[in-house]
Amino acid sequence: MPAGYVAVGDAVCSFNPVYGHGMTVAALEAVTLGECLDRHGSAGAAAVRAFYRRSARIVAVAWDMAAATDFAYAGTTGPRPPGLAVTQWYQRRIVRATHVSADVVAAILRVQHLLAPATTLLRPAMVARVLRAARRAPAAADRSP
Repeated sequence: MPAGYVAVGDAVCSFNPVYGHGMTVAALEAVTLGECLDRHGSAGAAAVRAFYRRSARIVAVAWDMAAATDFAYAGTTGPRPPGLAVTQWYQRRIVRATHVSADVVAAILRVQHLLAPATTLLRPAMVARVLRAARRAPAAADRSP
């Protein structure tokens, strides 16, 4: 990369547009770039390294969410992420819970729109809320556990 330049958005990683993460990731990278420049004072090597290190975490969150969803389809190929079966099991419960819990809807929307970290859905109180609501949801009677 030429000195004074960084790649952002689709130049770093492009996403399936069905998930709507591309522009959000690009915007988060732009904010991150500004923070790195503010901290390091220029587009020197330290700022660039910090930017790419932080951007990698932003990209990873969106990528992991997309991969977990993509692997719900039988035709998806490639190495499965570790813990995928558990992730998909919990995702199904989250979807069921959204049928009866406005709190779960609000939480999943914030996570899907990258406004809150995915760990929001793993907090003990949220896990308990999801599992209770999923049992009450009408779809729970129609689906396998």
